[in-house]
Amino acid sequence: GGQTDPTNRLWYVAWQACLPDGTPVGDLCFKGPPVHGAAEMGYGVLPAYRGCGYAKEMVGALIGWAFAQPKVYFVQAETEAENLASQRVLHHFGFVPDGEGVEGHRYRLDKPAPNWLGTLMMLGLSLGVALSTFHGQLGWGAGIGMLCGTAAGLILDDCDKRERAKCLALLAAKRAEQHRASR
Repeated sequence: GGQTDPTNRLWYVAWQACLPDGTPVGDLCFKGPPVHGAAEMGYGVLPAYRGCGYAKEMVGALIGWAFAQPKVYFVQAETEAENLASQRVLHHFGFVPDGEGVEGHRYRLDKPAPNWLGTLMMLGLSLGVALSTFHGQLGWGAGIGMLCGTAAGLILDDCDKRERAKCLALLAAKRAEQHRASR
């Protein structure tokens, strides 16, 4: 994947998790670039190192990196029904069941929604106060600044909400199509 799609090469890399002395304990990866806002991850821990918390470290790193990328709203993982340890790791991070996948149970974690409203309202208020001190109209400046910031925040929050809903609908349609094809 990375050679035919170099702009997304990091989504195809299989990383090896190692101890400080270089001893490998497992591996982690994404299974290609995000599809409809969802990045699917994979991870595994070598038998001798299971139960030591390495899976949590790996999953936490994958989630953090994925959610720092633009247009990623969900992280998905699949695990076999009998792999209870992996399911516990996913539950630890807040993953919820999301149907069945090729490898078994599918889980999804939603990226926390941004709070543009609060951020831009305070920014608008601050700018309004700063500008109004030059004109001697503190009340008007603060009010106008806060109103502009609130409007911008509402618009951006609504755009994010709509994009997430669109991605969820596309993911559901993709899963339904896969289910029909598997019959």
